[in-house]
Amino acid sequence: MIPQICRFGAVGVIATLVHIALGLLLIRCGLILHVANALAFSCAFLLGFTAHYFFTFRDKSASILMALSRYFVVAMTGYALNGAILIAAESTDKISAKPALVLAVALVLHCPSFLVEIGHFDRGTTVPFSIEIGL
Repeated sequence: MIPQICRFGAVGVIATLVHIALGLLLIRCGLILHVANALAFSCAFLLGFTAHYFFTFRDKSASILMALSRYFVVAMTGYALNGAILIAAESTDKISAKPALVLAVALVLHCPSFLVEIGHFDRGTTVPFSIEIGL
């Protein structure tokens, strides 16, 4: 269990750093904040899902479609929180795009997925907060 928790944390940290680094790079290349955030989130989402499915929870993986659908719903919750923070930061006119992106990603830190991650990849059992999607 301890190795799995370490793998879980490592994947989460790496996905978060990818989201921030890619988002900052895209902003620097001239993309607007919300486009850069969406593209960076998409890459971090794909990295996080793939790493969790094949690395973190490799010993008790549910079908890839079931795991992906559950992961998607939870990740989109995090993305919605992230977007709300970006909108709030922009509305103050006191924070520029780059710090706003870092703030939004750091505050969310993919926390919704932490609550339910284990249930996403398990074959038959889920944690109490798990979101069931029938496929």
